[in-house]
Amino acid sequence: MLDEIFGQMDAICGGDGNGPAYDLYAISKTYFTQELEKIFENAMASDDFGFDILIDAQDCRTTDFDLAIVDGSDGSATGRATFKNMGEERIIDLVMTKSGEEWKVSDVVYRHRPFSLLARE
Repeated sequence: MLDEIFGQMDAICGGDGNGPAYDLYAISKTYFTQELEKIFENAMASDDFGFDILIDAQDCRTTDFDLAIVDGSDGSATGRATFKNMGEERIIDLVMTKSGEEWKVSDVVYRHRPFSLLARE
């Protein structure tokens, strides 16, 4: 799941920052829990976000990209993306929960500054 979500971001933001665009709404519908998807869509509709939550910025040119699972158990896991965007360090965690056989993102949390998408509810 980390590769699929952040792979889309890295495809546009890696290198010269001019790759194919990705759709945050499609990502939220596919990978987020229903609760988190609703929070994300409400925040976007009310213009709470002036930035892309996968890079914590409006513009992107990423380097030093790395993905890792930093915590996990039977029903939950945390996947971490570390990278630099325009030279500034980013550490973004996707908190994931398992429902049946399916994993979903239940929160997006920044480690480089205070931010939790779930806490925006």
